[in-house]
Amino acid sequence: MMRLATDSSLKDNAFLNLVAASQPFWGKSAAISVSFLLVAASLLGSATVVSNCPRILYQLALDKHISSVFSVVSRRGVFVPALTLTLVLCLIYLIWGDVARIVAIGNVGWFVSFMLLHLGLWLRRDRPEVLFPRISLAILLLEVVVLVVGGLAWGWLNLLIGLLFPIGVMGIDAVIRRVNFPPFHANWWMRRYKSRPVVFIKDSVVLQVSILIFLLCSAVGVGWLFGVKFNKVATAGGENLFVVLLMTVAFVGVAIACWTSLPQVVAIAEAREAAEHLFTVAQDGILVVNDQGIIQQANPATESFFGIKPSELQGNHLNKWLPALVYYPEEWTKRSEQTLLHNGKNKILEISISDRPHQDFQEYVVILHDITQRKQAEQILRYSEAQLRQEAKQLASQLVQSEKMSSLGQLVAGVAHEINNPVNFIYGNINYANQYIQDLLGLLQLYQQNYPNPVTEIQEETEAIDLDFLMADLPNLLASMKVGAERITEIVLSLRNFSRLDEAEMKAVNIHEGIDSTLLILEHRLKPKSNYLPIEVIKEYGDLPLVECYAGQLNQVFMNLLANAIDALEEGLGNGEWGVGEKVLPAPQIRIYTKLTSENQVVIRIADNGTGIPEKVQEHLFEPFFTTKPVGKGTGLGLSISYQIITQKHRGTLQCISAPGQGTEFVIVIPLNQQAI
Repeated sequence: MMRLATDSSLKDNAFLNLVAASQPFWGKSAAISVSFLLVAASLLGSATVVSNCPRILYQLALDKHISSVFSVVSRRGVFVPALTLTLVLCLIYLIWGDVARIVAIGNVGWFVSFMLLHLGLWLRRDRPEVLFPRISLAILLLEVVVLVVGGLAWGWLNLLIGLLFPIGVMGIDAVIRRVNFPPFHANWWMRRYKSRPVVFIKDSVVLQVSILIFLLCSAVGVGWLFGVKFNKVATAGGENLFVVLLMTVAFVGVAIACWTSLPQVVAIAEAREAAEHLFTVAQDGILVVNDQGIIQQANPATESFFGIKPSELQGNHLNKWLPALVYYPEEWTKRSEQTLLHNGKNKILEISISDRPHQDFQEYVVILHDITQRKQAEQILRYSEAQLRQEAKQLASQLVQSEKMSSLGQLVAGVAHEINNPVNFIYGNINYANQYIQDLLGLLQLYQQNYPNPVTEIQEETEAIDLDFLMADLPNLLASMKVGAERITEIVLSLRNFSRLDEAEMKAVNIHEGIDSTLLILEHRLKPKSNYLPIEVIKEYGDLPLVECYAGQLNQVFMNLLANAIDALEEGLGNGEWGVGEKVLPAPQIRIYTKLTSENQVVIRIADNGTGIPEKVQEHLFEPFFTTKPVGKGTGLGLSISYQIITQKHRGTLQCISAPGQGTEFVIVIPLNQQAI
């Protein structure tokens, strides 16, 4: 268009040449139109340069064609180093001020860039991503012709400067690579962006208002300068300056709008990105439902709750999976616990609901938190607490029972000791008394032989005391006294064997002695009672060596088992199952069987032919405080303590074998040698 201007006096003035060239087309409005087009093109060109050039430098840096400093991006996505270089080049153009040459050089530079693009496509034509390389080559050749013809038309100097411009950019890049200046290196920018920025002005609103006032004052100042210019120029050129003023003020207005709204837009975008990021990465399920309870959105975590993709949840009512929720969300409790059936298992979810009002509609945000493990832990904790309380109660009762047994053992030992001394005195002197009496009887017989006719007084006394009977019965009396003393000695020995106060630690003992001592203590319960048969005890002892055990505790087990067997038989006797004269059932009996297995295990069986134990009772037989006896007769601790003594103290087993009407048998199995375990 500038070549269409025929007036040689216009020289290289772009505005006047364009006006002269457009005069035949636009007439009187040519000046205003050209002014508008030049200002608009300048402003849009500046915006294009600011928008595109930093991105081009950024991509070149990523491809490692230029310094890596141009690949640095701020937190807000600004290419600061690339934008800085673009600003420096624009300032160089502004200071130069030769519009004609700037246009020529700029167009040549852009044209060369496209030529290099097509050249690169041709050189890398073997790659699969390059399409139609021959077309790129043809375009490149056409561009070479256009560049040569157009460049010569603009002037060879402008063409040369335009060709040297990309080389100048490469030279700037070489300087940046070699100069040891911190801002020329990417690490300096990265450390700057990673560190927390120092906020000098905490109130950003004040800063924005201040800059807004500055821009407005600048716009007014420019308007004032143009007003002064209007007064100095002819009336014919005033409308042109008005167009420039109008476009400048419009550009300033756009800048003001961008400055005031861009931070809010960026902040809103960052808040949205942060919310979407939390919505995506949150491990809790997050649902957005409308006022009808229909699911509108669901984050990826909901798939682990419901077992289906989030997109499949949309459009369904939430109570389809959580039936305890009512239809309308406004009636939902803000925080509740719901049960979800998933893969055949129940999950306990904590539901938190918050409303999110909008101008036109109402939404609700539902947060699902899986508390199944927490509930299970609470249940386990409650169970453990109850179990600990039960164990504490059991331990206290066992302690009381142990104290009772200890006191009983001390009492038995004390009584046995106190009885043993006089019994030994009596038993030790019976033999001497018997010998003395035999001597006296022998002497009396000699008197009778030598003095067959005593005096009348002696004969009367002899008849009164029945001397013949006395002489015949006195040896029998002494013999019965000796048997009674021996019986007392056996009882005392049994009491001492049962108490075993001197055997609190584990040692090898004779198991049979402990059983016999226990039977001796319970002998009064085995004897017949009025209208009832006696309880028969059958011993089937095997050949057992000495067994390592806690003798006192093991005797306590024998006492508990034998006492329970006697109780069961007495219950049968009380019910008339073994009445006198009954021949249907055998006599009540307790059978005790012992043997040593090939695995060095001692087996002790204590069986009775009583009424037996039902299966439901057997399930709770060894539980603490479980008893079927009347109140005041049983504590429910005998079998529990016996079970612990056998299983924990002696590392053995205690088993009950019983059926209603077939009697009961308790089987004790303990190792022969505890030290070998």
